[in-house]
Amino acid sequence: MMKSGFMVAKSLVSLMVVALMATVTPVYGQSRAVVKPNPLPGSYQNPVLVSFSCPDGYRLQISVDGNALSDYAAPVLLSTAEGEERAVSIETALYPLQPGLPALRTEKFVWVVDRKLPSPPALNVTASGTGYTVSCARSGEDSIRYRMWHPRSSASAEGTLAPGSTVFLPEGAAFCATAVDRAGNRSETVSADLSRVGAAAVAFHVVSPARGTW
Repeated sequence: MMKSGFMVAKSLVSLMVVALMATVTPVYGQSRAVVKPNPLPGSYQNPVLVSFSCPDGYRLQISVDGNALSDYAAPVLLSTAEGEERAVSIETALYPLQPGLPALRTEKFVWVVDRKLPSPPALNVTASGTGYTVSCARSGEDSIRYRMWHPRSSASAEGTLAPGSTVFLPEGAAFCATAVDRAGNRSETVSADLSRVGAAAVAFHVVSPARGTW
């Protein structure tokens, strides 16, 4: 009986140890738990309200622009004055609920609030055959979007001009372009000044028959 009682007590102790391990394991075992920011890091043309999702069973602290870590309690508003650009970094530290334990995961995210308009593209126009060749010089990583149309035929075309590429502009057509940055800000629109360029060659002349009534 004493031996049987000892075995029962030993089994109970083993079950208690297993239960304790099952309680502690999620704290250290779920190291794959991640903090998800919303919206995702990137460039934005308007102020953004950044929030974080903290997995159940963990405690989250954040640091904005290198300030001391503090418990995450509410979303963070990232903004800047109109006409300015600001990069904001937020560091997150994910802790287990038990006090005194080190962070399980630290990450750093960067958002850019860009309310600064890009510089307008510089247009270069040269005469080319029966029209003109137009190229655009851009600033930094801005993309160049253009539109051209012909008032007599009502034909139009638009697109994005890649760096180093050109667009053929037929005689009589108009051309305008604008720069767009990563945040979506658009520059002032500029148009091609054809008055400073030599006249394009005439597409063709009607030689025969002569104009008149037949």
